[in-house]
Amino acid sequence: KKTMKIAFGTEHGKVGICDSEKDKATSFNSFHEKRVYSIDFIGDKVASIDGKELKLHSAEKSETIALPNRATALNVFGEMIAFGFDEGIVSIFDHDFQQKAAKELHQKYVTCVKFSSDGSMLASACNAGSIVITKTPKLEPFRKLEGHPERVSAVDFSPDSQKLVSAACDFTCQIWNISNCMPIANYRKHDQILMSIAWMKNKIYSGGEDGVIHTWTEADCSFKTPPEDFKRAIKERRRKKQINAKNNQQRPQSTTNNLQQQKTNDNNQQQPTTTSNNQQ
Repeated sequence: KKTMKIAFGTEHGKVGICDSEKDKATSFNSFHEKRVYSIDFIGDKVASIDGKELKLHSAEKSETIALPNRATALNVFGEMIAFGFDEGIVSIFDHDFQQKAAKELHQKYVTCVKFSSDGSMLASACNAGSIVITKTPKLEPFRKLEGHPERVSAVDFSPDSQKLVSAACDFTCQIWNISNCMPIANYRKHDQILMSIAWMKNKIYSGGEDGVIHTWTEADCSFKTPPEDFKRAIKERRRKKQINAKNNQQRPQSTTNNLQQQKTNDNNQQQPTTTSNNQQ
């Protein structure tokens, strides 16, 4: 029987593992001082970062690993560990935490890093909304994807590594063609900032601050590119949401008013009969 373990980090700095076989979550004794930015498995250990330090957790102990900069993103593939730093630098380390390559790929701090399914490419994104794809292990610049007007929170490669999907703070997810850097489709059915994205087989899973996970494909997208005027698009979306909320609030009230009116009509119909009886 196959079991699956999922590492998790919380906004309160807690780190732990969920075991699918035991159907329970276990937290490590060591905590971060602030929320966990990124987390991944390194062998049988769990690595977590909080924008300040790296912690390596095992069943026996947790230790703090010194890094040259403030780490803000983390991803592991085989013997390679990719880090993103707040100065816009992306680095690759080995499992002994020896740095093998480092390049300044972004002008603002790195929000996420992700290896392709074969480990030959590494995608990184930053607070400015741009995405850079490099060839590993030397981090040779390969492609640059631009279009999100807001911060990109997460990225993932398609299973065949021909496409990339990004989730951003503009409330949308974008599918890109890696070979020509062109946008393919834009998904706009979330109502809040996007925080995570995963491309599994032929489906994409996205989640964010709205607390809802969407499952979708390219066919579900009605747009090709991210919204150009993000603030205007969000204002219009909020306006429609307020109208819908107002309509939902008025429906029960309208029903109540109808019942009250009906009751009044019934009383009015009965009133002459009562008066007539009194006269008799």
